[in-house]
Amino acid sequence: MLLLNTKKIKNVLNSLSLVVSKGSKVAIVGMSGSGKSTISQLLIRNYEPTLGKILVNEKDLFNISIHDWADKVGIVFQESYLLPDFVLSNFISGNNNIVLEKVRGICKAVQVDNYIMSLLNEYNSIIAYRLSTVKNSDIIFIMDKGKLVESGTYLELTNNNLFYRELVDTDVAKDTPSFS
Repeated sequence: MLLLNTKKIKNVLNSLSLVVSKGSKVAIVGMSGSGKSTISQLLIRNYEPTLGKILVNEKDLFNISIHDWADKVGIVFQESYLLPDFVLSNFISGNNNIVLEKVRGICKAVQVDNYIMSLLNEYNSIIAYRLSTVKNSDIIFIMDKGKLVESGTYLELTNNNLFYRELVDTDVAKDTPSFS
C-alpha cells in the first residue's frame, strides 16, 4: 500500500500497488489529476510516500543509491518541453549549425544517449503525443483520482475496458509523450 500526502490535506494516491517486471516498458495514463505525475515524482525520488514503501526487488527505493537508481530508470513526463518532431530537431531548435556529435555529447553527459540510440530510428525517431502511441508498452496502468482502475496490454484494454476506450477515442491523454 502506498499513500502520498503532498499538502498534508488529502492523499494524492490511495492504496496504490503496481507490480512491474524487470525490463518492462510501462505506460501510466489517465485524465489530468489522476496521479500520473505523482507516481513519476515518487519514482525519481522527488517525493517520499507518507505511508507505505516503494519496493524494488524487495528493497526500499529510498535505501538504493540515487546514482544507481538513475542509471536504471527513464521517465518521460506529461509536462513535456519537447515538440512533436524528430528527437534531434528538439535539440537544435532551428539552429542547423549544431552537429549531431555535439548533441550526442550533451545527451551522453545527461545519460540519455544510450536510450535515444536504442530507439529504432535513433536521433531521427519521432516524438508523438497521442495516447495510441502507448500500444507497444508491455503494460499500461490506468489511473483515475489517485487510484489504479485497470491495467493490461493495449489490446486487452481496448477490447475490455470502457474507460480506456473512452480515453483513446477522445485522446484525452494526448499530453502523454512517447517515442516512435
